[in-house]
Amino acid sequence: MLILLAPIFVILLYIIAIDVGFIRIGTHPATIKHILANSGVYNTVVPGLLDQSKQITGGGENVSLNNSTIRTAAVDTFTPQFVQQNTEATIDGIYDWLNGMTPLPDFQIDLTSAKTTFASNAAQLVQQQLSSLPACSASVSADNFDPLSATCLPKGISAASAASTLQTSILGGQGFLDNPIITATSIKSGNSNQSVFADQLKSAPNRYRQVKKTPLVLGIITVLVGLAIILLSSTRRAGLRRVGWPLLAIGIVLLVFAWAVNRVTAHTLAPKISVNNAVLQSSLRTLLVDVEQAVDKSYWWFGGGYVVLGTAAIGSSMFIGRGNQKRQLAAAAESNLPPASPAEYTATTPRTTATPKPHRTIKIQ
Repeated sequence: MLILLAPIFVILLYIIAIDVGFIRIGTHPATIKHILANSGVYNTVVPGLLDQSKQITGGGENVSLNNSTIRTAAVDTFTPQFVQQNTEATIDGIYDWLNGMTPLPDFQIDLTSAKTTFASNAAQLVQQQLSSLPACSASVSADNFDPLSATCLPKGISAASAASTLQTSILGGQGFLDNPIITATSIKSGNSNQSVFADQLKSAPNRYRQVKKTPLVLGIITVLVGLAIILLSSTRRAGLRRVGWPLLAIGIVLLVFAWAVNRVTAHTLAPKISVNNAVLQSSLRTLLVDVEQAVDKSYWWFGGGYVVLGTAAIGSSMFIGRGNQKRQLAAAAESNLPPASPAEYTATTPRTTATPKPHRTIKIQ
């Protein structure tokens, strides 16, 4: 049993440290919110969506989302605070669903008013730019007029009319925020008519609640295995040593591992992240380091705790051994005492009736 339990104890010490490291982040929405907020990723969401969408098409007009004026209007409308607020509301709704509080994630991101504000802001900025432009020559036609790149105003086109046309194109066009209202039921995969939360992810809440209990279960099993090793050993001193040395060794390994992972992530892995958007690249690097450090804290705590417990167990075994040694020496000393005097022997030894020796008869023939 000891041969079987010893390696199981070592494996459990590793597993519980790794498990708690990930569970500590994945099951706490506040931790996820904190990591996302510190990474600066909310500053890159809108520029990333604009780069992905590229342009808005509608009514025969194309509105380039790479234009600096349009991007300025978008960033002023969809601020990082606005993105963070909606993201955190979505996170709360998803975790309520995972914890079994709601049948589906209860969140709603309504970007209808924000899209209207974006179109209005873009129209105002464009109108300001066009108002300062001179009139075009008579040879310039208004057929291919682009208000975002125009250097003059053709005949029959005013700054206000051009801005109004742009605003209508943004509101009615396709390519950016086509579905401004986002809920759990609107998120579907492929050709399915069901929400992804009710179809592909329907078993996620049960699995999540099971995974959430693993640190407690692993902790109880680890303690029971450690106690079994101590009780099954020939002496309590030997059992404490069989438990103490693995705790001390694995604790040191975890501390070294935590330090090494931190350095590798910060100096090797993070710098290798490369995307076209410099701001997004910086945010993703920060996000990776923050996630690693959050997981790393568990390794530091477990490593230090294992070292303390291992040292205490080894020290206790030495103390218990000294006590047994003293009692053995005392027993040996008592066994080597000089013989007692006749008076002492009489006083301390019970009397016994002597058995007479049998007479020997000798026959002489």
